[in-house]
Amino acid sequence: MSSNRPLALNVHNADAQVAFLETCRKCLKITDLSFSNYIPNDMWLNGDRIEKDVQAICREPALIKRRTTPVRMNQRIEKILLQHLPVDLVHEYRDGIREADMDNYAMQLTRRGAFRAFLIYAISNPGSDKAKNWLVVVLFDPYHLVFPVAQEKQTKDEFMVSTFKRVKDYNETYENYFKEEFRNVQFLDVADLLN
Repeated sequence: MSSNRPLALNVHNADAQVAFLETCRKCLKITDLSFSNYIPNDMWLNGDRIEKDVQAICREPALIKRRTTPVRMNQRIEKILLQHLPVDLVHEYRDGIREADMDNYAMQLTRRGAFRAFLIYAISNPGSDKAKNWLVVVLFDPYHLVFPVAQEKQTKDEFMVSTFKRVKDYNETYENYFKEEFRNVQFLDVADLLN
């Protein structure tokens, strides 16, 4: 697979295949960035929305294409991705990073929820008759901490800090919790995306 030209993919018109990078099963906690994407051990108490969203994407991976937007790389997302992916991969695909709305189980069409996934847009067999567009899930962000936003009575930074305090002790991984669901999706290794 090869990287794309900046913002080249029009998801509404492209028949992109969806795959998951092995890394998306793992979780990160980066205290100095107030970032964590670990999920709660007691999912039935705190993570029902997360569970339903991941199950929906595993049943129908094409849902990930429903609402994606290009991401402009900034220092925060780069630091997060570099904790999760090899530097070569981040640099090669830096212009092809996309953010997808993961709130799929309720099929909310009027507003975007907090749960996001970060994807890489790649092309396999570029320039040939067999060329295919791919959206590859590399990172789950269930609490909207990659690009935190201001909430009703909180600034962006206040939201980030309060959310991180709430979730920082979670320690369950997608890899562990969703073993059964992940058997139904296509996983790629990091080497598949490096030229």
